[in-house]
Amino acid sequence: MTIRIGNAPCSWGVEFADDPRNPPWREVLRECAEAGYKGIELGPVGFMPEDPAVLAEALDAFGLELIGGVVFRAFHDPAQWDDVMDGALRTCKALKAHGAQHLVLIDSISERRAPTAGRADEAEQMDQAEWEAYRDRIATVAKMGAEDYGLTVGMHAHAGGFIDFEPELERLLGEVDESILKICFDTGHHSYAGFDPVAFMKRWVGRIS
Repeated sequence: MTIRIGNAPCSWGVEFADDPRNPPWREVLRECAEAGYKGIELGPVGFMPEDPAVLAEALDAFGLELIGGVVFRAFHDPAQWDDVMDGALRTCKALKAHGAQHLVLIDSISERRAPTAGRADEAEQMDQAEWEAYRDRIATVAKMGAEDYGLTVGMHAHAGGFIDFEPELERLLGEVDESILKICFDTGHHSYAGFDPVAFMKRWVGRIS
């Protein structure tokens, strides 16, 4: 079996498209290719050109394949739903244009959860009604990505968000159909949160995308 390894703009510190500290997007592609990687993730939508012809030319020039993209926005905040959907739609369109397969969803860091990142016993929990609305927002984007754009959608647990700890991720997986939502598994975040990534992978390997 041959494994091709890709990278992502977050390795260059690119977390938000409008951060003035971001390096130029072509520099990221060039350095990624020079390091020997064969693929790269889109990064936050808007960092790389959204004109498919411009990005396709650059990917080809550097011998890179677009692997997937991430929606790292505030799924936990109903007031930011328009922003979440804006990011999701633009990301799905970009991935589809370049034949990428993977859409990764991450609930961005919440002021309510950041102080207890990695400490499950101390973290504030949503009540039932808030959780259900939150779950449904995630499911809406997952369904759009899977059914409207043909993407494999994975949930990525992230420190400081409301899908941070193993029980929250497993609760979500139990309530959102596997046909639209899989797992983009991060062993580092899982360990940081105090859980056993190997045991989790053994239980959920069939759903890890």
